[in-house]
Amino acid sequence: MLEAGGRRIGDWQDFVAVIEQNPGRTVPLVVERERRRLQLRVTPDARSAHDLRFGRIGVSAYYSSDDVLPRERVSPVRAVGQGARQTWGVVTLTIDFLAGMITGRQSPKSVGGPIMIGQMSGKFVRAGLEAFLGFMALLSVNLAVLNLLPIPVLDGGHLVFLAVEGIRGRPLSVEQRMRLAQVGFIILVAIMVWAIGNDLMRAFGL
Repeated sequence: MLEAGGRRIGDWQDFVAVIEQNPGRTVPLVVERERRRLQLRVTPDARSAHDLRFGRIGVSAYYSSDDVLPRERVSPVRAVGQGARQTWGVVTLTIDFLAGMITGRQSPKSVGGPIMIGQMSGKFVRAGLEAFLGFMALLSVNLAVLNLLPIPVLDGGHLVFLAVEGIRGRPLSVEQRMRLAQVGFIILVAIMVWAIGNDLMRAFGL
């Protein structure tokens, strides 16, 4: 596999990310067979889990006869590059999800809270240390992106304050900052209540 959806594929996870991001949409592929580049198309089936939509095409990674995933040793520089590419893939996936929440492509029930995170953590722990660390990395990147949202009390809100200060030439007053911080706190509490409510409805099958 060389390319998928116009994106260069470096490893199996890159391919999985492209397929998952395109449920029901045709994805152009570029593969190499017997030293020939072939252009193919595939349309991932739309699946859902916990109200999240993602694509599947019914293929899996190759496993050796020992049922162990083959590994490739890479240099530290290449490892950093691959890590950065996978991290950016998670960032774009998170931004796409947030955009889908705004446009209606994603259901509000897709938002999960601490109960859902705990359930998924348990599943990844049973899958092994590598899978669990990958899940923790995914969760960390998601939280980093959410922390940059322009909501007061988050880092993204502080960046907005700095931008406003740069445009106005003077900082906001203490009273203005306090009022905005209160608004931001209310927004965060509302999001947490929303997420935990979704968790409870899923737990009771509602």
